[in-house]
Amino acid sequence: MMQVWFLTIIYLSYTGLLLITGEYGVKLPILLNMREYLLSKRYLFIIIMFVGYILTIFNCFIPNIPGPIFLGDLFPTIALFVSSLWYNIILFKSKKTLNINQEKRKLYKKMAIFIFLVAILHLFFPTWVLL
Repeated sequence: MMQVWFLTIIYLSYTGLLLITGEYGVKLPILLNMREYLLSKRYLFIIIMFVGYILTIFNCFIPNIPGPIFLGDLFPTIALFVSSLWYNIILFKSKKTLNINQEKRKLYKKMAIFIFLVAILHLFFPTWVLL
């Protein structure tokens, strides 16, 4: 289903941008503005988190054609689930988690690279079966 495909790419790109805010926020102030707006609205965190879980379920059971019926889009599903868990941790643990130290900054950068890579591959090759 192409709507799920498009929403998956948008969701992964948005999460990737939020993950690299600690690393590149000074160079790109729009990332800091995006992060601060999201932190100021708690209900947006909840909505984004649930949208991620719903997209994860949809990617499990409604893959792009000609993929298999169950888990045809394995890597986008994994990336969506990890992204949703990240929002869940940020929401319920502490909002100060986005203010990170050097170790977490490196981990978030690696997560962002993985998420961006999955989003780009899913954008340009939507019918690849990634099993």
